[in-house]
Amino acid sequence: KDASGNIIDYVSTQHDITARKNAEKALKQYAVDLEESNNMKDLFTDIMRHDLLNPANVARTMAELALHEVEDPNIEGLLKTIFDVNERMIELIENASLFASLNDQKKITLEQVDLTPIIKRAIRDVTSLAEKKNVPLVLRVEEEYFAAANPVISQVFYNLLSNAVKYSPSESTITVDVEGRDAGILVSVSDTGIGILDSDKTAIFERFKRVEKGSVEGTGLGLAIVKRIVDGHSGQVWVEDNPGGGSVFKVLIPASQ
Repeated sequence: KDASGNIIDYVSTQHDITARKNAEKALKQYAVDLEESNNMKDLFTDIMRHDLLNPANVARTMAELALHEVEDPNIEGLLKTIFDVNERMIELIENASLFASLNDQKKITLEQVDLTPIIKRAIRDVTSLAEKKNVPLVLRVEEEYFAAANPVISQVFYNLLSNAVKYSPSESTITVDVEGRDAGILVSVSDTGIGILDSDKTAIFERFKRVEKGSVEGTGLGLAIVKRIVDGHSGQVWVEDNPGGGSVFKVLIPASQ
């Protein structure tokens, strides 16, 4: 009523209090919804890791055992299909579980480790897959290469190598080069496959993004996992064209924290 505007100030104050209370209420509800969402995500991840992975492994094992016993070519073909489908299912479950666990980690713990034996172990892990296509895996490394890394870094090299084998033609060669740089340790995985279009060179590292690669199956998570792990190491990952045809995936891991 007066010239000093007391009534206006009172109304304004009441409005601010009401708005603040509404904001606090909305924030509390958001926190509740977020916690429930996280709980559901954890539940789904647990279901994938145990309730889905266990029967998939059992089915794969039984199919594998049956393949050694069967003599009928038609039944053998069906069992091989069952085995291959379960292989893809298991890969999807394991990759999805790993990706979820990586997103839950605030920070990856790093320590000085020699990357050479880690890369050699990854090569051994994909050797059986490479032998089926008669694809030699050649490692060119001259010494120990220490970097600030976590043991999960092995998944980077395994995924890059298994991808290279899947997308390479039979009788071709996959080469792994390791060299020291001022910025860290550079690991290059070179194949002579069908290559990757420039327009897809960034998209392939995104979650569930897959580009056309003929009849090769995949989960769309392998390279997203690679990028997530490399990012957690403050490193870099990218792909270039192989001058001889195919692709070269490169990973740069800092030599120190």
